[in-house]
Parts: sequence; C-alpha cells; structure tokens
Amino acid sequence: MAKERRKEDRDIDFYNTCEEVRKQFNGYVSIEDLTKIAVYKEAKEFYLSEEECAIALEQIKNNKIRCKHKVKSAMYYDIRKLYIKLLKETPDITNTEASRIIVKSKAPRFYINEDSAKKLYYKIINEYL
Repeated sequence: MAKERRKEDRDIDFYNTCEEVRKQFNGYVSIEDLTKIAVYKEAKEFYLSEEECAIALEQIKNNKIRCKHKVKSAMYYDIRKLYIKLLKETPDITNTEASRIIVKSKAPRFYINEDSAKKLYYKIINEYL
C-alpha cells in the first residue's frame, strides 16, 4: 500500500513539474519535449521507503549494485553520492539513519525512463485529473 502511495505521489509531482515546464514555454511545447525536460527536473524526493533505501545502501556499500535499467542505475548513483556526503559529514552514521535522511531528501531528477514519461503524463491526466 505504501509503495503505491509513493508511486502516486511521484506521478502527481511529475505532472505538476510538467505543468511548470509548460508555463516556462507559454504552452508552446510538445508533450514529448515537455516530459523529457520534466524528467530531469529536481524531484521532491526519491520516492523510496526507508527499507528500499537501506537495501540500496547495502548494495552500494558492498559494490553489489544490480540494476538492469539505466534509470535505476542513475538513481543508485545519486543515492551513492548523497550517502558519501553523509558519511563525510557523519562518519559513524548507520544505514538506518542514512536511509531516513535520504528518503526525505530532494532527488536531482525523476527516475522515469524518457520513453515512458509521455505515457505516464497521459495516464496521470486520465486517472487523476
């Protein structure tokens, strides 16, 4: 249930970001370009649970990252950068503490495949609005 809620939050946040991009172009932008731009805008969070983040951190710590998809690899890379920063600031931080901080942190982008972004935008319009 919580995972679905995070996904729904991500979807709504992505839609709102798309609409912000549309305003920047005064409405004169294709949906394809709009969604491709929005994917790379800062997201409110990583849209992960603390448990999912802890698993990612464990894989990062052990250099056992197993990602088949470029987007997920990008997310792990960004989590890794944030984790390294946290370790420098607080060397004795636990994975649990780091996970709590990371899941509440802004993400550098939305971790949505560019090709899927357009479909997601239309899905959001049809399901939520």
